[in-house]
Amino acid sequence: MREITTQTGRAGLATRWSRGTTRQYFEQLDETWADLRVEIEAYRELDERVVALGVIRGAGKASHVAVADDFAVVFVVRNSRFVRGDTYNNWKAALAAAELSV
Repeated sequence: MREITTQTGRAGLATRWSRGTTRQYFEQLDETWADLRVEIEAYRELDERVVALGVIRGAGKASHVAVADDFAVVFVVRNSRFVRGDTYNNWKAALAAAELSV
């Protein structure tokens, strides 16, 4: 995948995705969250865009507070390859970004 925008990137944290970034990203998630999981409930597609809609669940390792929030990812697919992925914590925003409706 060439371009990835995570929810943390939308919050103003580093967005550069280079070799080794995937491992580092997931290691940081593992350090912060217990039992983190994404449950995909539906998906929509339009042309070269696919939107996966679901819920992200977990508990903070320090706070032990359980969290459940909307989660969506918009993928752009070209020649059977993901070339871009943008994550959102709002289904409507993700669908709007992909030019789809709720």
